[in-house]
Amino acid sequence: MNDFWEWTHGFDVTTIGIYNFMAKSFNKLEIKYLKVIITLQKSSIFIVIDQEGQEQYSLKIKNECPGLDLRAYQESGSPLEGLVVHPGKTIPWSWEFPSQRKTLCIDFGFENSENFIPSEQTFRFDTLNKVQKVQAPGIIKNQAAKIYSVVTMEGNTRVLSFFLPQKGKSWKSHGALRALEHHHRHGHERIYNMNIEVHVRGLGISLISAINNKITKKKERKEVLYLVIKGLEFKWLDAAENSVFQLRMKYLNVDNNIIHDTSFPVFLTPSRPAALGPDTRNYFLDILISQKKLSEVR
Repeated sequence: MNDFWEWTHGFDVTTIGIYNFMAKSFNKLEIKYLKVIITLQKSSIFIVIDQEGQEQYSLKIKNECPGLDLRAYQESGSPLEGLVVHPGKTIPWSWEFPSQRKTLCIDFGFENSENFIPSEQTFRFDTLNKVQKVQAPGIIKNQAAKIYSVVTMEGNTRVLSFFLPQKGKSWKSHGALRALEHHHRHGHERIYNMNIEVHVRGLGISLISAINNKITKKKERKEVLYLVIKGLEFKWLDAAENSVFQLRMKYLNVDNNIIHDTSFPVFLTPSRPAALGPDTRNYFLDILISQKKLSEVR
């Protein structure tokens, strides 16, 4: 085993959560997709490493661009070691550098060509159902086509798809929701019964109550709790195949104002608040619930 597989890149065991990362063989011909679950129980940190099976992949990349190859690699990685996705194919994906920014770079090239042209933006898996126009000037000019990308849920898997608009139709005119409704998978239209999205950049909530004044012995209205929330995102999607609920929050702070000279003036706050502003890509809270609907038995 040691003579065949390379060492993986490191991950931070003090950060509780789930990591997806890959292990490559020395000849780069074989890849294992791993999942690390880090939990804290009392004073012990537990690390569980599991290999993802074919039906358990957390992330996938799909190429629906006829005549074009995609080359995918992490922003901090090397393009020459990127994974190539041929037209009509879907591959599993994981991060080579799990402790670094989970941002994906995509290069485009004509099918079976060794020359690739990088796109002008990066891609992430954490923004569901948002249609993004891909900027790849050389490819678009030669192909006279517009390329789009979108992240959707297929069961428990996030799939980043790259596709071309249907002939004679403009994806811009439809907007994100209609584009998703007309985005077909395996030749079937995918219709969303409900698509609710709420984005709040900043929110402050003050809880006021009547408290007895120790000096005057009278009740006075005072602020007892103050909540500051930044980067709040709520999304609820309901389709024929599954339902997805997602709640994300970039920053949460709860001040305790019940007693003026309390020893605990803050109930809850991030341990590293400087890294969790409204413009950051990190999230203090990220909850995703996906329910797969079973077809009626006939």
